[in-house]
Amino acid sequence: MKKINLACGGKLCLLPEWENVDFQNSGKHVKSMNLSKKLKYKDDSVDVIYHSQFIEHLNPEQGLFFLKECLRILKKGGIMRIVTPDFENQVMEYLSLLNQMKSDPNNINNSLKYKWIKLEILDQLARNQSGGEQVIFLMKNGKKLRDYIINRLGRSGRDLLDHFGHSSDDGFLKSFARKWYRKIKNFGSIHSKIGKFRLGGEVHYTVYDAYDLKVLLNRAGFNSVEVMSFDKSNIPDWNLTELDSTNDGLHDGKNCLFIEVVK
Repeated sequence: MKKINLACGGKLCLLPEWENVDFQNSGKHVKSMNLSKKLKYKDDSVDVIYHSQFIEHLNPEQGLFFLKECLRILKKGGIMRIVTPDFENQVMEYLSLLNQMKSDPNNINNSLKYKWIKLEILDQLARNQSGGEQVIFLMKNGKKLRDYIINRLGRSGRDLLDHFGHSSDDGFLKSFARKWYRKIKNFGSIHSKIGKFRLGGEVHYTVYDAYDLKVLLNRAGFNSVEVMSFDKSNIPDWNLTELDSTNDGLHDGKNCLFIEVVK
């Protein structure tokens, strides 16, 4: 069987039947390919396609083209599994925290959660520099909200906290701010840099819930669409892949939407 993990980043599956693919070759286990163009696979040649935290980085028309390419290369009966931030879950969490803040505006812990969920929804859509406001928030508040953020984001939350969540040093934050201020003093040049950054692949171009992702998949030619969970899949031996969960019990977080389609 041929199974491919597209836009893999650092999330690799090393089982022998799996191939990890990304825009750049980041190691011996990763094959490089421009995933925004026609995929370099023959028609009806792939049994399983997996991609996580990728489709939201494409605008809807790019996403439609990509999904049509996935349909083209899948064998009949082949499965595609998609993981993407779940906009419905994010909005429900935001509304819940908003109501809690209205009833108890002095609750410091809920106030931090409220600030985080707004960043979780908006920051990667709006940021003009790598890491955006999320990095600054984590450096100041990561220790206080560690369990909550890992619950929300899963492994990616743990990785962010391990990288950024230990520094509450105001000196570091001021240095970070000064560095960015020096850049924006010359607005002409920073204008160009921001444009290049926003075209560089880090930002999100759209958000999805189960309804509108199903609509997009239907437009691409997929009819059988099913909502899954991190540990539920129609892919044989799914939990052995450790793509959505690990042996240490950590899995992709509550903010994730898991969708599977069959050709």
